[in-house]
Amino acid sequence: MKKAVSILVFILVCLVIISCASVQEVSVDDISDISVEDVFSEISFEISEESAEENESSEASDFEEQVSEEETVAPEKTQQALLALSEAFTAEHVFVYDLNNESFLFEKGTDVNIIPASVTKLLTALYALETAPVDMTVTPSDELFLLNPYSSVAGLKFEHTFTIEQLIAAMLLPSGNDAAYTVAAATARYKENNPYLNGKEALDSFISAMNEYARGIGCTGTVFTVPDGLAGDEHYTTAHDLVIIAKHALENPVIAKYMAMPEYSFTSVSGHSFTWKNTNAHLNSASPYHSACVTGMKTGTLGKYSVMVSADISGNTYIIGIFDAPSHDARYIDSYKIITALTEATQ
Repeated sequence: MKKAVSILVFILVCLVIISCASVQEVSVDDISDISVEDVFSEISFEISEESAEENESSEASDFEEQVSEEETVAPEKTQQALLALSEAFTAEHVFVYDLNNESFLFEKGTDVNIIPASVTKLLTALYALETAPVDMTVTPSDELFLLNPYSSVAGLKFEHTFTIEQLIAAMLLPSGNDAAYTVAAATARYKENNPYLNGKEALDSFISAMNEYARGIGCTGTVFTVPDGLAGDEHYTTAHDLVIIAKHALENPVIAKYMAMPEYSFTSVSGHSFTWKNTNAHLNSASPYHSACVTGMKTGTLGKYSVMVSADISGNTYIIGIFDAPSHDARYIDSYKIITALTEATQ
């Protein structure tokens, strides 16, 4: 039976070669050189190749499934580590967001509005950089008269001239409210092509446009009334919106650069020298809360103490929000506990 099948296969192969001879210039005489063993050898080789391809495909599929499983296990492990710490957090609002997996790993007190204080400046910087040229020169004007007397300042004077980029640094490192007001007014005057807008008119225009910008990037629960965050309950946001703002801040090269700096020394356009230190203790190598994995974000103080932190840990980027902690150190104690827990859980 096997011999009959072999002969049949040989005959079929010969017929195919003969039919193609005129096209491929293969003579009938060449057929005599082909043996049944050659035919079966070729068939066997092709079957072997197909089998190898199937094995490679199966191995690749198994590897992808393994990677997928590891990616889903990691958030669960970190969530458990954070839940174990939940009773230890002293801040009223705490959240941890895994940027790689796009999910919240932990939330406390995030079902209500959050007062962002100076974390507001991240959105102020985002909208300003979206609107005005980064190298545009600016001299502080009458908007400085609108500053709250209890403001943290970067030391701007009427005789100083800066670029927008330098003013962004003034907002993000020493948390200068004077810089926030100057940036806001200058951006509005540029956008409206009207350098004669007074400080109040310019700020009103900026705030309206900034809130519209926030809605445009997906912030559905944010209403800001000032560019620096020094306001009452009418100025608020949510954990969801803060994550959106943080994502955009991390993607902006100017903001990402300066919010990660422990210190910045430079000479302004007007020739004045400045050195600004970052208020974020996680970036201060002399601080007990220093952490090498922290890549920036912003502090805020308004009666209580807040900090939003970005951290790169074991290949993942996390956004940590600590809002309304009872003391200056308490916010860093909470955030440092989270950083430590994430580091240990992902090792």
